[in-house]
Amino acid sequence: MGVAQPLFRGPFDVATAAIGAAELCLEVTDRPKEFEGFMEYCTDLYVDVARCRLEETPPFAGGYFPFMPWGLWAPGPTVRYQADNSYMISPRMYRDRFMHFDRRVARAFEYSAFATHTTQAAHLPVYAEIPELRAIEMTIERPPFGRPPLELLPQFCEVQAMGKALMLTGAVTRAELDGLLDGLSPRGLAFRVRIREDEGWD
Repeated sequence: MGVAQPLFRGPFDVATAAIGAAELCLEVTDRPKEFEGFMEYCTDLYVDVARCRLEETPPFAGGYFPFMPWGLWAPGPTVRYQADNSYMISPRMYRDRFMHFDRRVARAFEYSAFATHTTQAAHLPVYAEIPELRAIEMTIERPPFGRPPLELLPQFCEVQAMGKALMLTGAVTRAELDGLLDGLSPRGLAFRVRIREDEGWD
């Protein structure tokens, strides 16, 4: 039995939990120097704790599980992180002001995976710009929390075109699964989904 990383939110979400969403957004523009210092602290804290966790986790068959429910294994040190609260800013602001902190996390570990939700679909191509990031996972959620998965196919294709592995989790209809399989490359693609009986998204 392998031991996987518990839920580690990522620097963006750590910062939001510490001072609040509205305050963090105000810090970006009102106090940019203090914002950068605070985000550096949150990033250092995240990387240090993730490394300590790896040091105390015995490898399984020479590697690690980034997140046990995904059923994925990597042949070296792994990290799974996320920036769920990035939905409240634009993809451009994420790229300009936050992405370099997430890049530092990806750069610190041999295998990195970024967990997302359909609320962050517009950000997917921007997340994929992180050179050191190996994989992106998206949890498919029903409206009002997200759009149907086939509407997101262009973003999924962009992620694959940028050389990232893509994992889709959640609930889909049989027709949606067939459409995703037809529209996506099998290279680096993983599904951990359950089939929904109802066809509607109401």
